Amino acid sequence: MGLLLQTLVFGVLLGSLYALASSGLSLTFGVLRIVNLVHGSLLITGGYLTYTLWSVLGGLDPIVCILLTTPMMGLIGWALYTALIRPTIAGGDGGTMMATFAVMIAAEGIFALVWGNTPLTVAPPYARTSIALGDLVIPHAQLYAAIVALVVLGALGAVLRFTKLGRSIRAAASNPAGARLVGIRVSRVNALTYAIGAATAGAGGALISVIYPLTPDSWGAWLARGLAIVALGGMGSFLGTFVAALLFGVAETLVTAYVSLTWTVAVPYVVIIAVLIFKPRGLFGARGRTDVSTP
Repeated sequence: MGLLLQTLVFGVLLGSLYALASSGLSLTFGVLRIVNLVHGSLLITGGYLTYTLWSVLGGLDPIVCILLTTPMMGLIGWALYTALIRPTIAGGDGGTMMATFAVMIAAEGIFALVWGNTPLTVAPPYARTSIALGDLVIPHAQLYAAIVALVVLGALGAVLRFTKLGRSIRAAASNPAGARLVGIRVSRVNALTYAIGAATAGAGGALISVIYPLTPDSWGAWLARGLAIVALGGMGSFLGTFVAALLFGVAETLVTAYVSLTWTVAVPYVVIIAVLIFKPRGLFGARGRTDVSTP
């Protein structure tokens, strides 16, 4: 019973981090209707930037680094959308997928060139400490990461729900043509949405760098996790992504505890296959939309 409780708590903590790491992927799909294959690379970029700040600035806390990596990644996202994504959207899904795939491959080479192939990890003082509650042991790094992830997700949810920008994003997501009819500049909203998605990757990458080692090819595992979580929750569903991330985190830790650590890499692919077979729209996926169009 003690092992099960420890596993469940650990899974929820990791799931909170996974929710933040996947939120940008869900947001870009929900609004732009593109599968952003470069999202895993954006997360690792945020992690490497955090490592650099931590190294150069005398051990700056990675949680504080979020205040720097988030706007930096937002600017990178804006530039990436303007230079690459927007010109290829008109060509359909194939064009954007090929463009993001190319950036993904190029990013791995840049990571290796700049930071090398040796695994890197940010190690603040609390990285290897924990709090004990009876038989339950909670690592400080995972606890702090989960708390910060929930705060960032709460702030993002508030922006989407209560601000003018959030209303514009939701309008553009539900009906782009209708949004244009009421004066919303959908192209600008799309750019801001992509930038916000990249900014969340900056925050998520900062937290990831404390818990997981950074390598040039680690984007693949995070992209697989993100796609599995977004597919399970329902493509474009913010609530669905959060719930699915918690379930996914628990599933990973259960497999680690009761099967084998080796099999955790298979969890994302099993989830994707199961969702496609049994519930293609995911847990909270909408049936679709009908755009207002002009003759």
